[in-house]
Amino acid sequence: MAGGRRFIPPVSARLPDEASDRVRRNHDERITELQKVPITGGLLVRGVKLPDATDVPIHHDLGRRAVVIPSVLYAGDDTAVTTGGILRDRTPFTSSKYDGKKYAVIRASGWGTTMYGDFWIF
Repeated sequence: MAGGRRFIPPVSARLPDEASDRVRRNHDERITELQKVPITGGLLVRGVKLPDATDVPIHHDLGRRAVVIPSVLYAGDDTAVTTGGILRDRTPFTSSKYDGKKYAVIRASGWGTTMYGDFWIF
C-alpha cells in the first residue's frame, strides 16, 4: 500500500515585474509549507476487517511510526455487539513482529464480533 499523497511543486518561473514575482515567491513559500504538514499526506484505508482481539497490521510507507485515527467503525452482519474499543499500536498489546516504521497495528477488542473500520494513517 502506498504512503501519503505526493504533491507537484509550485511553479518557480520568474515573473517580469517585481511585485508579481514577490507574490509568486510568497505563494511558493506558503504552498511548500502546507505540503509539509503531515495531515496533507494522509492515507485513508477503507473497509479494514478487525476480528475481535486480533492484531491487524496496515502497511504504510511513512518511514516513521504512524498516527492512526479511526474514521468510521461498524459491525458486519452480526448486529449483537457489546461495547468495545479500538487499540492502536502505541498500546501494550503491540507485537514486536511488526516494524512500526512500516506498519500501523490496530486491534478491535471487547466487541464480541468482527468489526470493520475506515482509518486515516498519518
